[in-house]
Amino acid sequence: NKILYKLKKPMSVFYCGLSPLVIFIIFIFSWHNYEPLKKGSYIYPAWANGIGWIIAMLGILPVPFTAIYVYAKAYMANPIPDMQDRVKDTLRETTRHTVEWRQNAIRLNNKDGEKSNFEYRQEGDRMVRYRRGQAPEGKMSGFVNGGMVSSKDDFTPM
Repeated sequence: NKILYKLKKPMSVFYCGLSPLVIFIIFIFSWHNYEPLKKGSYIYPAWANGIGWIIAMLGILPVPFTAIYVYAKAYMANPIPDMQDRVKDTLRETTRHTVEWRQNAIRLNNKDGEKSNFEYRQEGDRMVRYRRGQAPEGKMSGFVNGGMVSSKDDFTPM
């Protein structure tokens, strides 16, 4: 488990950066090397090939289009005047977990009970996940596998 935890940063770079880049390159080369579909000596018409490409893209294109839409909507709503700070802030906000996502993660974490590797702490307006035993010391407030606590002595499972 320690090895997997140490791989978190490299894997996030791979999944968020390298994988989309490689997929995009494959996509560009497939368009570059494109030849119309043939069966024997019959060459299918352009409209049939176009329908095939549309069907192929229906499962792929919603992901980047939705990402662009969500980012653009958040960018327009961001009041920061400096463009560089606005871009960074919008990117940070749109790639952060949502409240609903975190609530589901906490609920699933609670099901694991003492077997869970994580604990949740309230920090400002956000719930933050820490590997069990690695959260900063001090007053606890948040979810630690089962309940709201104000100190380590206060913890009682649900």
